[in-house]
Amino acid sequence: MRQLKLFFVNPFDYIEASKEKILKFYSEHKNALIQQVSEGAPFSALVQPTIEAYEALEQSLMDTAVNVAEQKSKTSIVNGYIQLFVDKAIDFEAGIRDKFKKRSATYLEFYPHGTKAFYNIKKKSIDEVMAQYIAAFENHQAEMSTAKCDELKQIRLDYNNARSIQIQKKSETKNKRALWKDCLKQMNEQAYTNLIAIVAVYKGKPAKLKIFFNQSIVANYRHDNKKEKGL
Repeated sequence: MRQLKLFFVNPFDYIEASKEKILKFYSEHKNALIQQVSEGAPFSALVQPTIEAYEALEQSLMDTAVNVAEQKSKTSIVNGYIQLFVDKAIDFEAGIRDKFKKRSATYLEFYPHGTKAFYNIKKKSIDEVMAQYIAAFENHQAEMSTAKCDELKQIRLDYNNARSIQIQKKSETKNKRALWKDCLKQMNEQAYTNLIAIVAVYKGKPAKLKIFFNQSIVANYRHDNKKEKGL
């Protein structure tokens, strides 16, 4: 009975490979199916849905790759503004120290944890650090350069804009990855439909499977905690 149950399991749901290898696997299957139909195999009804499922999968991978590249670019811009703000805070420290004694209450408004805190800045704390540092400049405008304060504010504005775009791009990338999963599920189902049709035509001839499928990336299916052979 356990062996019979295996026929109700889609083996393509257990493929273990990179997205690129999965796409190659299905590209080869699609091409093999088309070739066999051109040579007289009775699977013409399977060709169009297989092509459509494959093209949707291919497009989703391309879209994901584009979004990931764009997300990395946006992240780099965000990191650049963080680093620029940090560099300014470190550069301004000497001038602030000249006006306010180090470890004085006023100095600590600018650097409550010294300059070391700026070297270990994280995205989750940068908003608070920027606000605190700019507030210190605003609280001591009489002693500090207005130009420097304006420069810091502009960096923060640019950072906030870049961060907003980055977050939006992350959301888009997440959606594209979800689309890949949906398209892969559709492709797996179509491949399973194709497999059943192929088996029905070539009963007792398992060697025929190699014509249609590269079996190497189909993982073993586990049933009742025991390994069962895949395709």
